Amino acid sequence: MLSIHCLSLTNESRMCYSTRPQNFCSRWRILIPSNCGTSSMRKKFLAESHKSPKDSRVEWLGHSERILSTGWDGSRVREVRLRDLRNFSKPYKIQGFDSSTGILMPLFDVDTNMLFLAGKADVSIMYWEVTEKEPFLTEGLKHNGSVQTKGACLVPKRGLDVMNGEVNRVLQLTSNAIIPITYQVPRKTYREFHSDIFPETHGYEPSTTISQWLGGANVSVKTISLDPAKRPTPKFQIHRGPLSKREEHKPPEVVDVPVPAPRSWISNGTENKPISEVRPTLSKPMVAVKEMVEETDEDGSSKLASIRKAFESRSVSMDEKMVERRWEEVRQEKTIQEEEKENVGEQLTVRDSSRVIAAERRKTFEQRMVSVDDKPASPTPRRATVTRSFRRICKFRHLKGTPGHKSTCIENLRDLSRTTPGECDGMAANSEFVVLPLSGPGGKLSVLKHKKGGRQPDGVIPSLMNTANVMDFAFDPFNEHTLAVACDDGKIHLWHIPEGGLTQPTNEPNETFMDIGSADKVTILKWHPLSAGILAAACGDLTIKVWDLHSQSVAITLPSHPDQIFSLAWSPCGRYLATMCRDSHIRIYDPRHCTEPIQTGNGPVGVRGARVLWALGGKYLVTVGFSKVSERQISVYKATELNKPCNTVVIDISPAMLIPFYDPDSSTLFATGKGDSTIYAYEIGTDYPHLFPLSHHKCGSVHQGLVMLPKIMCDVRQVEFCKALRLTSSILEPLSFTVPRVKTELFQDDIFPPTFVSWEPVMTAAEWLGDTNRPPRTLSLQPSDMLTLSESREQQSPVSQPNSGGHIRHETPPFLKGMVPNEVRQTQHKLEESMSQQMNQVSKTLEQDRMEGVDSTEWED
Repeated sequence: MLSIHCLSLTNESRMCYSTRPQNFCSRWRILIPSNCGTSSMRKKFLAESHKSPKDSRVEWLGHSERILSTGWDGSRVREVRLRDLRNFSKPYKIQGFDSSTGILMPLFDVDTNMLFLAGKADVSIMYWEVTEKEPFLTEGLKHNGSVQTKGACLVPKRGLDVMNGEVNRVLQLTSNAIIPITYQVPRKTYREFHSDIFPETHGYEPSTTISQWLGGANVSVKTISLDPAKRPTPKFQIHRGPLSKREEHKPPEVVDVPVPAPRSWISNGTENKPISEVRPTLSKPMVAVKEMVEETDEDGSSKLASIRKAFESRSVSMDEKMVERRWEEVRQEKTIQEEEKENVGEQLTVRDSSRVIAAERRKTFEQRMVSVDDKPASPTPRRATVTRSFRRICKFRHLKGTPGHKSTCIENLRDLSRTTPGECDGMAANSEFVVLPLSGPGGKLSVLKHKKGGRQPDGVIPSLMNTANVMDFAFDPFNEHTLAVACDDGKIHLWHIPEGGLTQPTNEPNETFMDIGSADKVTILKWHPLSAGILAAACGDLTIKVWDLHSQSVAITLPSHPDQIFSLAWSPCGRYLATMCRDSHIRIYDPRHCTEPIQTGNGPVGVRGARVLWALGGKYLVTVGFSKVSERQISVYKATELNKPCNTVVIDISPAMLIPFYDPDSSTLFATGKGDSTIYAYEIGTDYPHLFPLSHHKCGSVHQGLVMLPKIMCDVRQVEFCKALRLTSSILEPLSFTVPRVKTELFQDDIFPPTFVSWEPVMTAAEWLGDTNRPPRTLSLQPSDMLTLSESREQQSPVSQPNSGGHIRHETPPFLKGMVPNEVRQTQHKLEESMSQQMNQVSKTLEQDRMEGVDSTEWED
């Protein structure tokens, strides 16, 4: 029996439980006591549970005829099922989640229909709302914590803070704490009780006794109001314990603290009393500053700003001097007090000591007045204030992932393989084609042109048939139409894809390679990043063979791995080869000079799988794997120090292997797994902690695979720095990663450095085997018609000069020019020119000044 959940309903009593007979799937049963039903009714409420034989949970949905259960499906994906007793054999709603190993614990609130799903070993708690109509389950906000969940429960309604809108509170049990998680409904005011969100709930008094329930009585628990003004006061019985063990309460002892005698002032006498210690203070005396009257020079410039500047520049040095002088006063006072304690017979009177202190203070005050009033010959320069930002600036921190339009997606993908080897990434793509493995025998691979979206036709799928199970496949980086496929029969097939793509299935590869000395399967294929015709292959006999495809022979063999090889990667310079083995060791080889590793270190300890790749120009290594407790983690190592990682970040707990993708131009690491719906993003840096989290991309559904496209396909005009293809259950959609910028009309050269020309080789296979090393070529992604951002910053904005008419032309500030479109800016410029010309034509001469006067004789009658 996996789980039992019981809930008493109105006018009836039922129990739902799950059983798992040996070698059978679990089943749900509704148990009705003998006094509430017949045997025929018991057979009616019997249904098959989740397809997985693992643990499961069940929950009644209030006083309704519905039941909710959590478990796993046949693909080990966590799911939630809803059933109705009127059709108990078939669930009316199935909601799938991720492929995690922790059971989902359902917590249902009858009053609000709020459902909380807390998975064991998860760091997040999901919130859903259960409805009686489609879609039956509505997703709400998810609580993302930082620690793993060991257990969870709901706080009773009577324990909530209803006057602050708290509708539910979840208690999360962790390894060393209990964390309350509050769910609050926002309201404009909380002065009054909101009855619309707090219906009457079950009270604290039982409705029946045990004997009454066994006799067939079914009475619902009385409900109470959560309104504090209407809530009944419970009657508690206080147990004080036996009187013999009571102890009388003893009041605390009051200790008189000696108070120093007050100071006295006597005009004609003295008092020989000890002087209480005077506590020094560092408060500065008030200084009367001369009123600053604004003075104007002959040219009309104000002197007030210069006077204030000189005063502020001196204030720093004056404050330091005052602190030193005040400390000197404190030392003098302490010295006087110590002398008074030592020489008891020569004590000073209170008035004498006050005079000494007053004299010192008067002297200090006079010195300060002199320092303030005297004008310095040359003003002291003000200290420069250094503002430090303790937060690292990440240009890609707010990256945005945007799926492509529906017209760019490839739909109706059928017969996709759901199982791929752990060493295979599951997808491969270049600028033209994408390869997807198909289910069934023969190792079939579907090759599609991803630039052309649409719906795939029904019928026979054009594919490459390898006649053996496919272990891995990879495109030649220097030939878009060449695909290398590794099979479990020890063969490597080279396929040349036609220009227009596949039109029909084919089972004849263009070339086939096989090592005669070893017939073990080939598990991993990696092309050399700089040399044409060099292919590294990891084999089942725990060796790595470097093939020269031009001579069709194995040029180098590395035979020093004690266990299964999980991953291998070429360095960006093409000299070294890094491997990740099942024995939890990282190895770096220089295959042209030595068959033994030149560097060895400890990697992820998990045995489910791992990945390794180079970062930051080959100076660092990044590994992705599992910990001892199956936590997915990412680690960063220095290539010269593999004994200890520079930093390790734990992602979550999931059986799916994280597949990393690294963009060397932006130093951004993307990682996701099969069955996940989140693409994790990190920026890798040379400074600690080396892994800087970016904005993770949350997809709308789980995906089966992800692959990055070449950098040359990015649209730099839209500030797109990465482009990927995402595979779901039947759809292949493009995914664009962009960075928000204001001046999109400029080429963002700060995030688009010259990229490596990865589609052209720099040497041949013979040259590389002959110990030739050449750096990779680079190419600028800047379009010819775009101005760079750095060039626009260097250009100085023109200074506005008054024209002949005395009018000043107003221009758009430089920092706002990028926000105004070019058409609007041109129209604005024309309007300004036209207005300026019209203003220049204005004459100051009046019309009557140009009129001719009449002769004085004409005014006579």
